[in-house]
Amino acid sequence: MRLKISILACMAAFGCQAADKWTGCYAGASASHLETGNKWTTTFINGDAMNDNAGSANADEASIGIQFGCDFFETEKSVWGVKLMTSNADLFAEHSYKVGTSISNRISYETEDVFSFVGRYGFKVSDKGLLYGQLGYVQSDNKYEDNDPLANPAFHFKQSADRDGVLLGIGYEHQFFEHVSFFAEYSFTDFGKDKINLIDTGSSIISDYQAKIDQDLAQINLGVNLRF
Repeated sequence: MRLKISILACMAAFGCQAADKWTGCYAGASASHLETGNKWTTTFINGDAMNDNAGSANADEASIGIQFGCDFFETEKSVWGVKLMTSNADLFAEHSYKVGTSISNRISYETEDVFSFVGRYGFKVSDKGLLYGQLGYVQSDNKYEDNDPLANPAFHFKQSADRDGVLLGIGYEHQFFEHVSFFAEYSFTDFGKDKINLIDTGSSIISDYQAKIDQDLAQINLGVNLRF
């Protein structure tokens, strides 16, 4: 009887250890490829409502980032957790203004410092592998410009704005060592269509300028986590 109880206790202890492979917190670093999609529509200028399609442009860049997260609920088949991620991205896109004031009339977009707060739900596909989906919130710093130094008079409209969006993604994480795991993931964030009021820093006679700017962001992340 004592032997049977001991065996059952050992089995229970092993089962608990197996179920707790993911529970806990981690910190890590990643290398990323980011791509933004940007589209500019002028909606209001000098008191007149418009729907002027100025054009669109994409930007892509490699960057590095860091993340911190915790997997706080685990079952035999699944894992729930949250994480914070930040990237030093600096993406720049530019295009000519369709039917602009001159051939030098340019539109530009700059996206920096991408921050994400993400929840994830994972399925254990093996003893050490986790396939997961992600849903979260993303914020980025952005700068927008409409510039033509050859116009008469010359103008240089610009504005800065934080953009907020919803992230959807999928990933895979594998524990190669007891406290070290590697991951690969893809995510897409839709920032929507925000109306931005631009300010002229040149000598233009235009007093008010509003543009509707449609943006999105795709990310591929490869990284390592140290679990503790």
